[in-house]
Amino acid sequence: MLLKRTKWFCMIVFVAAIGFSIAVTSAFAGDNSGGTKEGITVHGSWKIEVFNPDGTLISVSEFENALEPTGMSTLSLLLMGRSVAGGLTVFLDGSPRACNNPNNPVQAIACLIVESDNPSTMAQSKDLTVTYNGNGFTMNGSVIAENTGSISSVTTQTITCNDSNTTISACRLLGSGNPPIFTRASISPVGVVPGQLIQVTVTISFS
Repeated sequence: MLLKRTKWFCMIVFVAAIGFSIAVTSAFAGDNSGGTKEGITVHGSWKIEVFNPDGTLISVSEFENALEPTGMSTLSLLLMGRSVAGGLTVFLDGSPRACNNPNNPVQAIACLIVESDNPSTMAQSKDLTVTYNGNGFTMNGSVIAENTGSISSVTTQTITCNDSNTTISACRLLGSGNPPIFTRASISPVGVVPGQLIQVTVTISFS
């Protein structure tokens, strides 16, 4: 199952990297006809749902995010064979922060959602799933709020290994560390209180 998932992820990243290269080429290529220039664009659509412990839906927030310069660099390095993809993570931040440091429960930090095989000791949740959706991929995950706080800044991050000789499996075992930001968005604060479930869906697509 893990091998199949990593193959899908590598194929998606490869397509994304090609799209990024085409977009850059289109943007800078001369066209004496003065016609419309087109490129492949990376889209990121988010949905954050907040539920009470009894399952009652409290709020729904939907918004778009932007591809970060570090995300562009990551795609380029992957396409050039200078990096290996090792998975994805989701960060939910705000003020005050909704989650606590698993290693120091009195310290409020950003909420980190990772995949089940990520060895990170800083993640509050390891239920992130990544699935191929036809023209990109979808991330689904959740985390329980531990503090009265808010979510106003969200990011996706790509775990990469700069040694191209590293296998995908070995790269995944390195955990999240401080991976480059892939996409980011600043949003109107989403308020949460302790015990509420924060459900996140992120859809990355290419057009």
